[in-house]
Amino acid sequence: MIRSTDRIITTHAGRLPSPPDVTEMVSAIREGKDVDRAEFTSRVRRAIGDVIDHQQQLGIDSVGDGEIGKTGGFTYYSQRLAGLHLRPTRPDEPPAMSQYTGERLEFAEFYAENDRTPRTPRTATRMVCNGPITYQGEEAAKWEIDNFKAALEGKNVAEAFMCVLAPGWIDRALALQRVLQDG
Repeated sequence: MIRSTDRIITTHAGRLPSPPDVTEMVSAIREGKDVDRAEFTSRVRRAIGDVIDHQQQLGIDSVGDGEIGKTGGFTYYSQRLAGLHLRPTRPDEPPAMSQYTGERLEFAEFYAENDRTPRTPRTATRMVCNGPITYQGEEAAKWEIDNFKAALEGKNVAEAFMCVLAPGWIDRALALQRVLQDG
């Protein structure tokens, strides 16, 4: 871990904007469509390299992968964990993951607009636990690590890290299920 006694070391956490073509490929993967894996990998590596360059231009000391190429949501978790399943959202369920969060209360205007957005097949489902949760993500994690290492090649960075979707998001989704079931 880099340290400084002269200034504050900078970094960031979380998703950074992806190029439109990468976003389209990620959406296709989330929808179960076929995507040329070699082309996707190549494009993700270039996009991560670009995001690293941009972070360095901004003066970020510890650069991240920006979650470029990560599918997010159920697709991301189901690549890593067995025991999760999607089922159709019932008409009486909130369209967002949870209507009971402080975030929804604090940003009520945003979520009100978001809730009026027509549901797509991707948002009209709910993640549920349908068996023992076990780890199966070696291949997905290796792919992400290999992409990040490839994007870092030839770059002079002081420190680098990878962003991941926190397991806490699963708990929020499954907690909503308990609230809805218990009434």
